[in-house]
Amino acid sequence: MDGVDRELDLWNSLFHDGAILKMQGRVPGDIQVIIEPGLGNRKYFQDPGENFIVVMRNCSACELDRDEGKGPEPVHDLGAVWDEPSLFWVYRKGDFLTFDCVIGYLRVKYEGSDVFLDSGSPVTFEELEQSCRRWWDEWRAYLDKKRST
Repeated sequence: MDGVDRELDLWNSLFHDGAILKMQGRVPGDIQVIIEPGLGNRKYFQDPGENFIVVMRNCSACELDRDEGKGPEPVHDLGAVWDEPSLFWVYRKGDFLTFDCVIGYLRVKYEGSDVFLDSGSPVTFEELEQSCRRWWDEWRAYLDKKRST
């Protein structure tokens, strides 16, 4: 990860090909996001479980553009709009992170995030990076072995 934008790295690199299973919380305030990781890197943590929880701290703005030509609408209760798993890509536009997902474009402005295992144990960014490197190393070894046979 380049470290220039850790929040963007968090979503796009560490949770690559993952799914947002649930978003809950009120704006202003904290938003909790439950993520099913696509990389399978959750298996490298000792606590039992399958998912990660990201808490986006101090969200000051959130809007949803359902891409219906109406433009973005403010969102105050994420539980009211997030009702399905959604594969996503995330990009930064100004102070907002934009989640490109099945329900449209969700734009969130927040101060930072904390990551937890679904068991409740906190996870550092460095631990997430290490788990991803391990997963990619195993994947490369698998491909190399497959190509040599």
